[in-house]
Amino acid sequence: MRVPTTNSPRAVLIRNHTGKLVWYCSPPTQPPWLTEKHPMEALRDRTFAATAFPESQPTVFGNASQHRYPGKTKHWTWTYIEAKKEGGLTRHFLRRDPYGTLLLKDELAGQTFRILGEDIDDTLPPEPHKLWPEKTLTRPLIGVQYATERHPNGHLIHRYYAAYTLPNGAPEMPARLAATWHALLKRDGYWCWLPKSQTTVPESWQPGYKEPKPRPAKSSSEKSSTEKSSSEKPNSTMFSGVQKTLATLAENLSK
Repeated sequence: MRVPTTNSPRAVLIRNHTGKLVWYCSPPTQPPWLTEKHPMEALRDRTFAATAFPESQPTVFGNASQHRYPGKTKHWTWTYIEAKKEGGLTRHFLRRDPYGTLLLKDELAGQTFRILGEDIDDTLPPEPHKLWPEKTLTRPLIGVQYATERHPNGHLIHRYYAAYTLPNGAPEMPARLAATWHALLKRDGYWCWLPKSQTTVPESWQPGYKEPKPRPAKSSSEKSSTEKSSSEKPNSTMFSGVQKTLATLAENLSK
């Protein structure tokens, strides 16, 4: 016999193994995306959730798919993200299809996120599977890049927003940004949001962008030798000016 208490609708009286009546409070209801997981998927998520991915660390690019499909250039992969919403941060594994499209989830709509790792999990097959199916979205969602920051360590941190799409395929912009921001397409066909004062996508936001390698600092002896050699060479600007003067002089003399 179970009798709920007056102070908690989840607390009930049950008989334990000795036959004694004891109070038992059932755990609160959890979102379906936490309760409908395969045990292996739940174990993977707990393991990665306990792993630190600080912003001081660049995005981790693994090669899990190469272990599973050596030599293939196009394949499904897992992307690990950290989403931000009211109440804190959450982490999610998302599928990326062979064409590079990130498949988002309904619960991420309206949230911002950053990518922690690409192709870093080899536990579960990334292709949609009957044990790990890809759920159908209630409305199409896409990730829209809206900011890029340079960490003091030197690497770039890209930030994205999970936006619903309009009938023309463009991202639906939040009302608070509509007056001052606009959507632009990157070279790979994916969208980004920028202030209307910017009419072109920054090169650092484009696909395949590589940071220029920093030049090593020169020692004091190298600097002095460089300055000495440059002082011995004719100044190219001055030399070009002399040439122009001589050309003008020769033209005047020929008249």
